[in-house]
This record gives sequence, structure tokens and C-alpha cells, in this order.
Amino acid sequence: MINLNLIEKKYDEKVILKDISLRINPMDILVIKGESGVGKTTLLRIMSGLDRDFKGTIKNTFRKQSISFSQKVFLGRLSAFDEVKVLSKAEDPIIKSSLKYFDLYKCKDNLAKNLSTGQKTRLSLIRALLTRSEIVYLDEPFLGLDLYNKEKAIDFIKENLNNRTLIYTGDELGFNKEQIYEL
Repeated sequence: MINLNLIEKKYDEKVILKDISLRINPMDILVIKGESGVGKTTLLRIMSGLDRDFKGTIKNTFRKQSISFSQKVFLGRLSAFDEVKVLSKAEDPIIKSSLKYFDLYKCKDNLAKNLSTGQKTRLSLIRALLTRSEIVYLDEPFLGLDLYNKEKAIDFIKENLNNRTLIYTGDELGFNKEQIYEL
């Protein structure tokens, strides 16, 4: 569970977020929506515990988290396959199946950092969703994807969420129980 009572978040002297109270329970799905630059990623970083520089309180009882950032951060010297394996600890057949699903198997031996933007987005989704976690954070999970791959990504998220809590920024995915928070 996450209980957030954010009074204020500033960068330098500029207030980015103010007066936000959220409660996220196990298996909840929260969509954070808003214009570019309004603070969606900042709110996600606060809820995940990566940003603690704010006025207010947060209680996060989720012990295992997985995250896909909009910047699509990779370790650097690992192949696409090894990137998923090392960080998710998923079994080889599941990784292979996921890479094939996203048409990434042909570049499984390529360095993850050298993939195209769309390939990095798909690989980052695989890595986050195959990690055994209680909560998944997805920041702009469809960045760089065409409509075909966006639809595949939505299906992949739905198939691999497995009753975990999901917090993400961007478009609604069409889950029946999505909560929408507009910034």
C-alpha cells in the first residue's frame, strides 16, 4: 500500500506539485495523466521512493518494485537478452518468448543501449513486467512505439501484470478498475 500526502514539491524555487493525497492498495491500477512537464514523472518517482526531496509524507509497504523509466535506462554492456535476465531473474524460455512476442529475438545479442528507441521501449517493458515485484511503475511506457507495437505492449502489460499494483503515466490501458489522477 502507498499512502501519499504530498504538500509540495519544488525544483529550485518553482513549485511543481502541490496538495496531492493518494492511497494505492494492492492490485490497484493508477493512471497519472497530464500535459508534458506538469510533474507526472516526478510524482511517479516520489511514489516509488526515488525522490524523497518534498514536503509531506509517504508510506510505501510494497517491498519489491519494478520500474520502466521514460529515459529507458540500461546497464550498458549487456545484450538485450542478458539485460532482461540479470535484472528480472526470469527463466530463459519466458525471456525468449517475450522477446519473440515483441519481434526483438533477432537482436537478443545486441547491446541493449544500442537498440532503437522503440526497441528499448519494448525491452524495458519486458524487463519491468518479468521482474517478480509487488508493484510495477511504468513511465511513458509507449514512447517511440507505433500503433501496432503500442497495442502489443498494452496486451503484454495486461497478460503479465498478474494481479500486481500498477502505476503508470500516459494513456489509459483499458483496465476495468483503472483510477485516473489528472495533474
